[in-house]
This record gives sequence, C-alpha cells and structure tokens, in this order.
Amino acid sequence: MVFLLGEKQYACYATPFGDLTLGITTKTISVTDAEDVLTAKLCYGLEINGEHVSDCELDVDVHECRG
Repeated sequence: MVFLLGEKQYACYATPFGDLTLGITTKTISVTDAEDVLTAKLCYGLEINGEHVSDCELDVDVHECRG
C-alpha cells in the first residue's frame, strides 16, 4: 500500500476468488521521532472495486532493538 496525503492510490490483488482493486485515500499522516521510538499514525479510506468499505487507522511504533 502507498500512502500519499490527499491522494488516492490503487493496488491490485489476485485472490483465489478473483481480482480485487483496492483504493486507498490518505486523510492524515503523522510521524513523531522521539529518543527511543519512531511513531507513525495514518488515517485512510479504503474501497474495494470502487465501493467504500471502511475508514481505517494504522498506528506503528518502531523501537530500537537492543541485543
């Protein structure tokens, strides 16, 4: 998936039940870089084959691996 603020991106997926075209419209993007964690927050609309199916939120926290 590609997330570009204010733009609709398309991705095609082949499944055993047929092909799906996903439309992803990014509404907000926020990235915070703190001392020990990088945080990304996304809000986007999801459509399948031209029909809106969901408004989604994705939160990702990336921590340093200390071995």
